[in-house]
Amino acid sequence: MGEGFYDNFEQEENVSVSDEIVGIFTEPSNIFSKIKNRGVKTIDWLLPILIFAIVVSIINFLSLNDPEIRMQIQEKQMAKIEKNFQTLVDNGTMTQEQADQQIDKISSKMDEQFEKGKWIQFISTILVTFVLVLFLAGFFMLVIKLGFKGSGTFKDALVAYGLPYYILTLGYIIVGLLMFLLGRPLNSLSLAALLNVDTSSLTGVLLAKLDIIGIWFYALIGIGFAKMFNVKSVTKVVAWIYIIWIGFAILLYFAGQAFPFLRFFGF
Repeated sequence: MGEGFYDNFEQEENVSVSDEIVGIFTEPSNIFSKIKNRGVKTIDWLLPILIFAIVVSIINFLSLNDPEIRMQIQEKQMAKIEKNFQTLVDNGTMTQEQADQQIDKISSKMDEQFEKGKWIQFISTILVTFVLVLFLAGFFMLVIKLGFKGSGTFKDALVAYGLPYYILTLGYIIVGLLMFLLGRPLNSLSLAALLNVDTSSLTGVLLAKLDIIGIWFYALIGIGFAKMFNVKSVTKVVAWIYIIWIGFAILLYFAGQAFPFLRFFGF
């Protein structure tokens, strides 16, 4: 075998972190193929998720230290809490007096809870991010294996789901800059967030999915799973990823409508 073979082999073997960062933005199909051929390393999925979790934790911590943003977050939370309690009153689950007592109790302790919550949120964001990644990577792996007869391991799934987190990190940095620039809470670049639309309505749920970063992120997940699990039709995988993403959000919305108590858990 000539030198060309060994040169190509060496090129496939040497995929650096910088190659992965640049590749996920510029040539995602190629970078996933290179990682698949080289073999998955833990850092391939661990680093982007860790960077994302730390960035989100820092931005959230800083936002809770901003008096104006903090006040607006508290007002939104109280409005949501009052609406949820009113639903319980309307359904006969509790009396108006009981609801008012609970609302007053929550309101009086909100500042104290926010101070304690800043540090808890900083740590919990990192832990929850990793738990969600492990769960969702496993879920999508099952979808690809059962629906597309894909062949791959859980490590392949972690790379397919985890590497696109570099995109989410960029998105959240932009969110953070806009949040401090506008002086109001912002959790995404979706139309719902930018237009301050209430996401407790179906329209709000759908507008929340009109998010350039979210659309980009899930497209990359589809590409990643197609490449890491040797599925020929990338388009079909991406389409099903979108269907699951949007369909699950709609399902949660109707679950919250059918069972009002679930709204206390964010449904």
